[in-house]
Amino acid sequence: MTISPTAIARAESTLTDTCTITRPGASSFTAGTAAITTTTTTVYSGPCALPAPSSGSARRDGADDRIIEGRPINLPHGTTGIAVGDLVTVDRSDVPPLRVDHVLSRTTSVLVRISCAALNDAPGVPT
Repeated sequence: MTISPTAIARAESTLTDTCTITRPGASSFTAGTAAITTTTTTVYSGPCALPAPSSGSARRDGADDRIIEGRPINLPHGTTGIAVGDLVTVDRSDVPPLRVDHVLSRTTSVLVRISCAALNDAPGVPT
């Protein structure tokens, strides 16, 4: 099935945010400063959209009973190379760093959708 260029252009016009997606690489430890440095590779940088999270997007996680906020992110049609574990930074200050936890791979989509989880606790988590 071929997707109309008009449909793709219309869908991509909704991508009003900017994202950078990086993949963590090797880590090194510096004994003198006790610093751990991790290299990263940029796998995508460009337009994206963050639909508002749904009311069911939070989930409990494991033994520490944290609440993890899930966020979908839309990317342009044909975006490839995104993998589970990649890190997403969005240009908006109200969006915490995110980790990709699922990549949807439907060839009939006008946008590529990835599912992410917040790297910090969602609001309401007791400290």
